[in-house]
Amino acid sequence: MNSPICTAIAATATISFTYSGATRLAEPHCHGFTASGKEVVRAYQVEGLSLSGGTEGWRLFNVADIHDLQLLDIPFGEPRRGFNPLDPAMVEVHCHV
Repeated sequence: MNSPICTAIAATATISFTYSGATRLAEPHCHGFTASGKEVVRAYQVEGLSLSGGTEGWRLFNVADIHDLQLLDIPFGEPRRGFNPLDPAMVEVHCHV
């Protein structure tokens, strides 16, 4: 389990990390495992590019592919619209807002 991600979720703190070669800022909402055993985090990306070309929106990130994770002193407060604490992409949830 990735405790820095759960720490960020508990603090509703924005995180910064490198993913697929791009720096991203995101609001982590839910952390757990998929049915195939991958550790993932559901986050609302607020800044940075993605492979889809968008900058903002909901993303599911594989924790193994996250590099240079930093917790920022930028709280995000309330969960974003569309957040589901029972994320269907995860069979096991460790923490969520």
